[in-house]
Amino acid sequence: MPIDLRSDTLTKPDKAMRAAMSAAEVGDDGRRGFDGRGEDPTVRELEDQAAALTGKECALFVPSGTMGNILGVLAQTAPGDTVAVSAHTHIRANEGALFDESYFRRRPVAMSSESPTLVCLENTFAATGGRCLRQDELDWAGRLRKTSTRVHLDGARLFNAAVASDTTVATLSAVADTVTFCLSKGLGAPVGSVLCGDSSTIDCARSIRRYIGGAMRQAGVLAAAGLVAMRPDNIARIAEDHVRAKALAAALRDLDAVRIIGDVETNIVRVELPPQLAAQRVVARAAESGVVLRVVGDNAIRAVTYRDVGDADIATASKVWVHAIRAEEESVGPRESRNPRAIG
Repeated sequence: MPIDLRSDTLTKPDKAMRAAMSAAEVGDDGRRGFDGRGEDPTVRELEDQAAALTGKECALFVPSGTMGNILGVLAQTAPGDTVAVSAHTHIRANEGALFDESYFRRRPVAMSSESPTLVCLENTFAATGGRCLRQDELDWAGRLRKTSTRVHLDGARLFNAAVASDTTVATLSAVADTVTFCLSKGLGAPVGSVLCGDSSTIDCARSIRRYIGGAMRQAGVLAAAGLVAMRPDNIARIAEDHVRAKALAAALRDLDAVRIIGDVETNIVRVELPPQLAAQRVVARAAESGVVLRVVGDNAIRAVTYRDVGDADIATASKVWVHAIRAEEESVGPRESRNPRAIG
């Protein structure tokens, strides 16, 4: 089997998750009860625990982080409203329907814009190598909440940020009105994300979820895996992924051709190659030796560590990746050496 480092969404349900899924009590999460929530008891339990972990009033189980972010934005804005979002965030790059005049018609503006309706942040910031938001950025977002500007936090890997920062998810979530997190990334569940916020916003998001086809029947089977994923021991285990990512990055630092993007704070290793070395060819060479990487951006390569990747896998992946880069260097001939440095 190849060592697949393209994403941390590749984990398979472990024994505890499989047992919980097979025993889950289920219902119709798409049909609202008298309290306005879905009728699946396991989903309700998941939503209650997610709300408690993030320090929010309510939560909504959704199939994906993309849907969670879209619902978070739509529930707090109207067509034509301005949304401050950085160019390289997942929301701007991957949830483009929000800003399409044919669809939801929100207007993206720079983070420096005055008085946007909504500000969107990302923690961890994948485009800069899984960087955690700095304290000054968190403080700035907290100050925004004291004005009329609302804040949405794309926390797909928020638990990675909490573990790396040695703080709680609730503390990191406190700077935002709404927050999403993925159960299917570092937490290791097979599918699902959660949107958390105040009761009126989540109620609105629940209605929109139905309109765009996000309501699910017998969703407790999926929610049961999410409940296992949110257990304290599973959250603590994320630290192992961070250690392995740092080990992978350390193996690459002596290569002149490589710039490590960011400081590798969490579980993402992102490197940039010079123009004369083709990232696609490096990735192809690595794949021939059983290590699957991902080309991202302009001649950059990404690897992500997760639960199914152990120490032996990292040792193998390190050797293969280094060999693939050196082989590509040899194929293009001598070149001027450059000094490696961290960016981001």
